[in-house]
Amino acid sequence: MSKPKNYSHWITLAISLLFGAFVGVFLMVFIDHLTKGSSHNDLYPLWALLIFFASFFVQIIVHEVGHLVFGAISGYRFVSFRILRVMLVRDNGKLKVRRYHIPGTGGQALMMPPEGIQPVPYVLYNLGGVLMNFIVSTSCLLLLFVFSFTSFFSVIILATLAASGILIVLTNGIPMVVSGVPNDGKNLFTLKKDDYARHVFWLMLQVNGLQSSGTRLRDMPEEWFVLPEQPRYGSYMHMFVALLRAGWHMDRKELAQATECLDLIRPFAPKLAMLYRLEWQCEMLFCELMGARRSDEVEALYTKELKKYVGKSERYQVGKKRLLYAYALLVENDTAKADRLFAEAKRLAERSPNKGEAKSELELIEWVREMAGKA
Repeated sequence: MSKPKNYSHWITLAISLLFGAFVGVFLMVFIDHLTKGSSHNDLYPLWALLIFFASFFVQIIVHEVGHLVFGAISGYRFVSFRILRVMLVRDNGKLKVRRYHIPGTGGQALMMPPEGIQPVPYVLYNLGGVLMNFIVSTSCLLLLFVFSFTSFFSVIILATLAASGILIVLTNGIPMVVSGVPNDGKNLFTLKKDDYARHVFWLMLQVNGLQSSGTRLRDMPEEWFVLPEQPRYGSYMHMFVALLRAGWHMDRKELAQATECLDLIRPFAPKLAMLYRLEWQCEMLFCELMGARRSDEVEALYTKELKKYVGKSERYQVGKKRLLYAYALLVENDTAKADRLFAEAKRLAERSPNKGEAKSELELIEWVREMAGKA
């Protein structure tokens, strides 16, 4: 499967390089200013670099907290909060720590949309992260200009917090696809011009919130997953509802209907944002393994890129264990490998932050075993 040209990658790279050069010069000027007339510390440049990376991590946390804060202002309710691979999730009214990862993302704050409000409020929730980064960055700059700090560490901490925050504002606020994932600005731009996309935005959060509390896709109303009258599956929002509809059918073990939904996306798949294209490939490959199992189609779907993506995800996502289990049992005929993957999937499901999805995935693995027994 050919990959589309991704100009957003080059835009992001250009912003990062230019901003990195600016920050480098900025820090050198500050270090030179602070060390004039005093003993020079050769470790100052190293400290400045380390503090910059630490500040960037802090601003990632600030960004996700911003989504939570402005989401709460808009009437949303907390579901989960993730930074890198550590997730805080509400489980039976208690907050618990879980491990989870989505390649290409540094964090994620997911909330349950407010009940009875249509259209769903989306501006503050999506812009909350950028707004919070901007508030913290401008506050740091004001402190630098208003107060005459002479301490090296005081100046560098404030300066790097401001710089890293501004970088996140730029790379999240300017609409683009970053590391294969649409950023906040891109989401806002899409939602603003597309009524159906706003329904899908509500649906994504609603489904995640219900699954986190233990509800399965098959138990949710079918009318939620009605496909658009004028579909544009090249848009990741339109594509996502077809993916959810396929998952709804899959949870009911309706393979033909699930395959039909996924086939709607096929002509547009090469131009989708990388994360969504790879998720589509995973589900399309699973349907192929459970259905016709054509060797040329399996090979076309199971690319090196997809293998790498699945390899990064399988330690955190039960669905990827399900795909690997099906491949091991139905293509490789390796029952020992399949048994190991099933055991790993069960352990992973026990600590999954998404309980409803985990229950579905384990049942689908059992379905694979049944299909293999009939083959």
